[in-house]
Amino acid sequence: IGLEEPGTDGASGNLYVIEDGAGKVLSQIIVGDRKPARANPNANEFYVRVPGTPQAWLVEGTLPISSDVVDWIDDALFELDVHRVKRVLVEHGDGEVMDVARTPGVDEGFSIQNVPAGREVENPLLVRNVATGIMKFILDDVRPESEAPPIEKPDVTLTVTTYDGLQVKMTGVRAEEDFVHFKMQASYLADAAQHAAPQGEQQLEGDHRVERLGEEAVRAEIQEMNAAWGNWRFEVGKWRIATADKRVSDFLKAKPGEATPSTN
Repeated sequence: IGLEEPGTDGASGNLYVIEDGAGKVLSQIIVGDRKPARANPNANEFYVRVPGTPQAWLVEGTLPISSDVVDWIDDALFELDVHRVKRVLVEHGDGEVMDVARTPGVDEGFSIQNVPAGREVENPLLVRNVATGIMKFILDDVRPESEAPPIEKPDVTLTVTTYDGLQVKMTGVRAEEDFVHFKMQASYLADAAQHAAPQGEQQLEGDHRVERLGEEAVRAEIQEMNAAWGNWRFEVGKWRIATADKRVSDFLKAKPGEATPSTN
């Protein structure tokens, strides 16, 4: 029933240890096999045992059962309302830059600023997805910055700027085939911050509306972000930034006689 001593051969249960702020152990329990509760569809039945005792118990409740650390933490590095976003810059390691700016009321609300003369965007919705795709940035793993090699030459840098002065910079290296390792930093752009709509700005609705926070709220947000990111390096799946991690040419209509650029 999964209640062997954790750490021994064949053990499949998890040991839960509850400590106080000083590290004193308050309680311990081994949690073994589980099954859906018979009387409560929102709970499970668990076999449990106190370490050092032979008695096993069948209890009912809800309990995280994963031994993967990432499953126990908040995996959202940040989450922004896309209506606050003013610009997204995608800078590649070879120097190429894609500049996606907010254009409320035009197409899907975002447009590439550095489209070559004579070329056109194939699908404005995909351009919008450059911004929306990273507005909830999810990590897949994390390690202390001290255990990661320094980022001397980034492979990709994503910079998000909002109307109200928040700037989030994500500096990444392709350390693995399917993942990018990011260092995160937030800052306040006082000279560019707009905490209220400027005179003459057209008030739009729906997806084209513009949202702004007050200065105090933005500064508090930045402090909270930097405190959470601290000295950590975050592993993010390439599929999570698939649309943002592209080049301008990937969004353009093909030239006559040329194959349509891939948007996969």
